[in-house]
Amino acid sequence: MQKKFGGPAIFLDRSDINTDEIIPAKYLTEVTKEALTPYILEDLKLAGFDPKGDELRNAKVVVSRENFGCGSSREHAPWVFEVNDVHTIIAESYARIFRQNMFNCGMLAIELPKGGYRPVDGPAAARQGRDCGRSGRAAAHRPGRQRRAAVCFRDQSVRQGAG
Repeated sequence: MQKKFGGPAIFLDRSDINTDEIIPAKYLTEVTKEALTPYILEDLKLAGFDPKGDELRNAKVVVSRENFGCGSSREHAPWVFEVNDVHTIIAESYARIFRQNMFNCGMLAIELPKGGYRPVDGPAAARQGRDCGRSGRAAAHRPGRQRRAAVCFRDQSVRQGAG
């Protein structure tokens, strides 16, 4: 199956999002990967974030801060993204085992340098999103604003625009 990298993005504005927040341990006994689908980020506490909301349900890309996927070593963490059709995660850095599990699942774990994000809100959001490809910085949006991210392998860039 060919995977699509890019699409609507959700920004989780916090460092150290751990595997227990990505998929709670109580669901690790599920028999199939698909059974994990409704539990994605169920225990993540973040202002303005709703794990059952449309923004996460429609997201194909997750953008976050440093040390994404830290905590317990479990392959279920990338699996829950995979079964929710999220094949790209962009962060400042990753926990080593989480990153390897992403690659083992055929998913992209893209690192942007610290400070590679800039808040986007209000009428300038679309303009700043278009500038992202030239500046090399990912435009991070406020909760409730759906954005799109595209990964270009040819020029090794991440572009973001209004969605």
